[in-house]
This record gives sequence, C-alpha cells and structure tokens, in this order.
Amino acid sequence: MEACSSCRSDDEARIAIRAGALSKEAIDFCRFVIKGQGGWIDAIRLIKAIEGIEAESVRIVMVNYLASALIGTKSNEQAARLLGLLECFSTAYNQSDKLAPLLRSVGLALGLDR
Repeated sequence: MEACSSCRSDDEARIAIRAGALSKEAIDFCRFVIKGQGGWIDAIRLIKAIEGIEAESVRIVMVNYLASALIGTKSNEQAARLLGLLECFSTAYNQSDKLAPLLRSVGLALGLDR
C-alpha cells in the first residue's frame, strides 16, 4: 500500500492504514485548513466529526494532503503558504497527548498564536 511506503515501523503503518479510512471527514478538515476561511469554532466542529480517530492519523492525512497540494501549486506565494501549514503539522504526535497536539497545530495553522 502506497500510504505505508514511508512508514518506519509497524505502528506507523497501522496509523497510515487507519488514516485512509478517514477519507471524507479528514479531507473536509484538510480543505478547511488550506482555505483558511474559518475560525476556531469551525475547526472544532470538523475535529468533532473525526472524533475517535487518533490525532496522529489525522496529522498523517494532513501532511500527505498538503504535500499533494504543494506539488500542484503554481505560485511562490501559495507554495509559501502551504509550506507554512505543513510546518504546523510536521511533528509526529504522541498518542498519550490525545487531541492536544492536533488542537495546537490547528491553532497555529489558523494564526491564533499571534
């Protein structure tokens, strides 16, 4: 499976496989983050729609979605924006932290840390 090709362990592969099952909700979440046209309440609504799925699985979907978007980008401005978003989700999440790292990443992506 292509989703597992970059995994470094069996655990990462399992997470990647579960992430594939997120499809619609995860893609909606990715689109929301990339558009940047919503606020915290909208983000929480989308996160609740994927509740019960490990935050790391959502992160993996997000970084892969962003990578695909970057490949198709035709301007330096859009590439810079997408690279900034990718940075927000670039660090692997610790499962014991539950949703906290995902919430932090979303806050950073929305610019709420400024």
